[in-house]
Amino acid sequence: MNDIKNSARLIAHTLLSHAKQNEEITDEIILNIIDRVEATMASVGQAIDKRELFEILVADFSIGKGSITEMNGDITPWLYSRKDDINWELWHRYKSYMHEKDPSFPINDLDDFTDKILDKCYNPKESGSWDRRGMVVGHVQSGKTSNYVGLINKATDAGYKVIIVIAGTISSLRRQT
Repeated sequence: MNDIKNSARLIAHTLLSHAKQNEEITDEIILNIIDRVEATMASVGQAIDKRELFEILVADFSIGKGSITEMNGDITPWLYSRKDDINWELWHRYKSYMHEKDPSFPINDLDDFTDKILDKCYNPKESGSWDRRGMVVGHVQSGKTSNYVGLINKATDAGYKVIIVIAGTISSLRRQT
């Protein structure tokens, strides 16, 4: 993300964080904020692409708003009964990293969403053999990478020993992953 786009995004996040305390973020609120960001950026001689900023902000504030589609419902939920017994060392480290990188990142939404996904996986402490596969799908800048990196950290903390990520055919995206 270039400096101008990133600056506009950070200004918008700051303004939206105040709106988020009082009400749910809607498209209308985002559009109003973008108008304010555009005026701010214009005052220092910088232009922004309002449509692109809108798409980025909608994606930023939609983490955890998606749904988990389950193809096979034979898994017994287990996470919430064991959650207090797990040392969430990697998850807490990732959470701190995400907060340092972007204080406006909706980490609590990510925490809830990854819990829901992990709860749909087998309990790694169960004996016997099993395998579980999943796929993360979403729009550009919708939080896919942060979602599965968070899930990998939680799964490792919970006791999973092998986690395989297949990350597509585009070299630049594989490097990012």
